[in-house]
Amino acid sequence: MALEGKLKEFGLIDIIQMISQTGKTGILKVFSENSNADIYFVKGSILEVKSNIEIGLRLGNFLVSKGIITEDELEQYLEIQKKTPIRLGKLLIKSGKISPDDIKKFNVEQIKEYLSKVLMFRDGGYRFDTVFIDYDPEEIEPVTVDTILLDVLKEIDEVNYISKKIDSFNYIFIKGGKGVMVNQEVSNEEPVIDKSNIVIISKDAFTIYTLIDGKNSVEHIIKKTGFSSNFVLKVVYNLNNFGCIQIYKAPKTKKTLWEIIKVKEMVLAAFFIGLVIILSILIYKLGNVITSSPFTTEYSSYSEIFKKDYEAYNRQKDYFLNNIEK
Repeated sequence: MALEGKLKEFGLIDIIQMISQTGKTGILKVFSENSNADIYFVKGSILEVKSNIEIGLRLGNFLVSKGIITEDELEQYLEIQKKTPIRLGKLLIKSGKISPDDIKKFNVEQIKEYLSKVLMFRDGGYRFDTVFIDYDPEEIEPVTVDTILLDVLKEIDEVNYISKKIDSFNYIFIKGGKGVMVNQEVSNEEPVIDKSNIVIISKDAFTIYTLIDGKNSVEHIIKKTGFSSNFVLKVVYNLNNFGCIQIYKAPKTKKTLWEIIKVKEMVLAAFFIGLVIILSILIYKLGNVITSSPFTTEYSSYSEIFKKDYEAYNRQKDYFLNNIEK
């Protein structure tokens, strides 16, 4: 089965639901400008998503931030992975660092983050091909579309709202006046809770809070923690909203094309006005130099002499002609 078309004609959510309802196995390729993603389906459920889109949720950094492995250990595992075709998750399971369930949960979170980006595509197209997909059920398992889609759509709504307040990953924050307290019972679904005199946060939210130091931008925090960009944005927004942190450096806003054109027009207009003024001054001064020069005075004297001689010549000519006629 091959299904393809444009995203403007048929929404991506409808396509995903159709594949789910028909229980198909295959790969849904989605592309828009420079971004693309492959969504793997097994019997209508989503197995995983692979994409060139940058996301924050990376297994290695995530485990380092959780204290499950060290940065040195991560480097060792990555070196082993380069020499063998084994996935990082499989290596970590074999080493006993994490359980298969841990990897499966992480995969679900990664699918959510990828889908939250892919569902934002407005232009582009899609193609679904029915193919056999082999996978290791110990490391990864399919997730039903209904289970994951509602969470993704809710996350998209939250991120769209937060992005109006924090519109760049380049913001840098410092700690504010209000204190925080970690509570193990606070989940990442609602990681920051305001209790008037103090703010209660989840363990992962506290990890983000500790990295807010007036140096780390939101982008740096995402990379260092390995958490999803959506989760980091949510935590930073709420901490800022409740007065636990405050903006230290906001990114410089880029001028729009219209603003750039207007500035260029003003510069050109000023240049031409200045040029006209300079030329006018030069012409005026040049005129003064010419009229006041010795050459001009001498030329005027010769002109007067020539005029007088010419008038005398005409009088003599008239007199001579009159005498000849007589």
